Amino acid sequence: MNKVSRLFAIHRALQSGSQPLNAKQWGRVFQVNVRTVLRDMAFLKQELGAPIVFDPILKGYRYDGAKLQSMSEQKQPKWPRLLTLIHRICAEPGKTAKELAEETGRTERTIFRDIQDLEKAGFPIYNENGYRFAADAFLPAFNLTPSEMFSLYVSVRLLESQDEAQFGAEGRRALEKLLRGMAEQKRTDIGTLRDSVQVSEVPEETGASLLGDMQMALAQGRQIVIHYRGMKDDQAKPRYLDPMGLFCFRQVWYLHAFDHRREGLRNFRLSRIEKIAVTQEPVGHEARMEIGDASYHKWDTEGQAKRKVRIRVTESLGRWLQENPAHPSQVLSGNEVTYEVANPIAMARWVTSLYGLEVLEPADLRAELFRISQELTELYALEEEE
Repeated sequence: MNKVSRLFAIHRALQSGSQPLNAKQWGRVFQVNVRTVLRDMAFLKQELGAPIVFDPILKGYRYDGAKLQSMSEQKQPKWPRLLTLIHRICAEPGKTAKELAEETGRTERTIFRDIQDLEKAGFPIYNENGYRFAADAFLPAFNLTPSEMFSLYVSVRLLESQDEAQFGAEGRRALEKLLRGMAEQKRTDIGTLRDSVQVSEVPEETGASLLGDMQMALAQGRQIVIHYRGMKDDQAKPRYLDPMGLFCFRQVWYLHAFDHRREGLRNFRLSRIEKIAVTQEPVGHEARMEIGDASYHKWDTEGQAKRKVRIRVTESLGRWLQENPAHPSQVLSGNEVTYEVANPIAMARWVTSLYGLEVLEPADLRAELFRISQELTELYALEEEE
């Protein structure tokens, strides 16, 4: 018995005022575990507003009958209507709102409102010659290993840290749909996973709020116009782009695109985009991004040609760099680390923030470090005593 049928059976039994059963007894009735029964009761109570109470005297679940009897039909809670609607659409897909209203004794307006409530609760309903559930809305039972389930849940947690309001909620709904399709005895306790996996919030703006617009442009293969504020710009400037792909680098989202003004491929940080408009013009370049393009660094913002940087490091600093790579091109060999960057001078401030290293090449980076060291010497020079 799938979840929808089980919920409907529980509703009918509780509504009829039958002998209250506890979770263990309900589990025997449906041949599921106690945890599944508790989830079903929580769904009925929280999502559909069912007035479920646990009677300590009868030691079982029942509906708060006194409250139901005192209400008119119009003021009854919506859970009976929603469950009846689910059952009706599953049994006879293709019914119109008018037909559903006539069969359930409701108005079409009530049916439309109930359909919206079911969609918000995660039921994939669509209207094509009448209301239907998506063909794969209730999947046949399948199994995921604990490691597979853990990987999915970590992904959802990462989405929550990026954008809780949109992608976190959508990720949770997707995970719940997968859980509904798993065999009861193999189903992972989502509550336990929630407690055992935590991801800290990203302290900076990631640009995740623009992913929906970018996804639309990529899917349609359309050019976009963005107003982008670069690091050296006083105000946002328009850019005409062929979007190629999205990538996340250190939890920050970037767009890889062909810039028509600069006639070349560029990476754009989504959090610096102030406006975006999807045009009707098709992209003029193949929308494809190689894995090597999925990186961004301030040392590469100027120029295209890569230059080699060699740095001698102490053993302890070498271990630290191995755990915290400063650039995707970093190669550590013995007491020497090398980088391939477009703008070595931009590395100067980073180099001066570390202890236990010496830049071997290039010469212009060494000269910049010498200039900075002179400024620091003058700034912190001790005054001579008279």
